[in-house]
Amino acid sequence: EKSFHSINMSEIARTANLAKGTVYLYFQTKEELFLTVFQRKFGEWVETAEAKLRNLSRPVQKEQIVDILIDTTAGNRQLIRLAALSNIIFEHNITYEKAIDYKLWLHEQTDSLGKLLEQLLQLEPQQGAILLYRLYVFVIGLENVANPSSSTLKIYANHPSMKLIDFETELRVL
Repeated sequence: EKSFHSINMSEIARTANLAKGTVYLYFQTKEELFLTVFQRKFGEWVETAEAKLRNLSRPVQKEQIVDILIDTTAGNRQLIRLAALSNIIFEHNITYEKAIDYKLWLHEQTDSLGKLLEQLLQLEPQQGAILLYRLYVFVIGLENVANPSSSTLKIYANHPSMKLIDFETELRVL
């Protein structure tokens, strides 16, 4: 409902009907809390993508796999926005311990789905994880370009020759 920067821990505590100190028992910073939400959303995405990929009829067509990855990604706005903030915001105000836990967890998630992609697409080892990493980087950049600030949106509105790109359209072009 709000941007990351406009939310504070007091508001999070109030919305959750908790004392602010209680929230800090679980999360040392707002970034740590949001990173945890991102992990939950990303884990759900991996589970959904894996289930859909495993249910494909054989032989599998490359286009079917691409459609699943795009549909499960493009339809999850919260995940996309959190992904876009994960590297530039969340990772900069967390402890080393939280960062290493997060990075190892992320590696496990992408390795699992990557191995499935390698089987389905007959790729070399690690190529599935590399494919997912490239998709992740592309999604982060695309999200930031396709959803600019309100002042940038005014520029697009006042200059019709400048076109705002559409996230899902560009994702499908990839």
